[in-house]
Amino acid sequence: VRAFCGGGGEEGACCQDADCQPVANRRVVCIQEVYDSQNSYCGGAPPPDINGCRADECLADTDCPADRACIPAGAFGYVINVCQTARCRVDADCAARPGGECRGFFDRCYTAGFACTYADDPCRVDADCPPGRFGPQVCVPQANGTVCIEDLPAP
Repeated sequence: VRAFCGGGGEEGACCQDADCQPVANRRVVCIQEVYDSQNSYCGGAPPPDINGCRADECLADTDCPADRACIPAGAFGYVINVCQTARCRVDADCAARPGGECRGFFDRCYTAGFACTYADDPCRVDADCPPGRFGPQVCVPQANGTVCIEDLPAP
């Protein structure tokens, strides 16, 4: 999402990707400020109509800290490559309890990355969660499994 460019209003550092300064070995995109790397806005005051340049955080897992993985642009809605938490990489990494599976969690406004889920967890995917008090719930990873929590309302 980009703020409107051309006449009136603040436009920020860019109106298109070509307006951004190159960063060595990284792709740079123009995006509306306060949107995250998934192009999501998670509530609160409306974002300002100001654009900014964002560069890829990584090209490969080796560009990220040891407990993170490089998620490429296009996957899970990301507009740039990002380093995200990787508590596991394969199902075999999830051996703390029976039925361990390594799953991706990339909801728009919650902790993103890969985490272990277990047979006795309340959920492995959002569809496993019961309806919440105010709408749908989402499945979110915790230190030792998952929980269902109320989803944030759309802005």
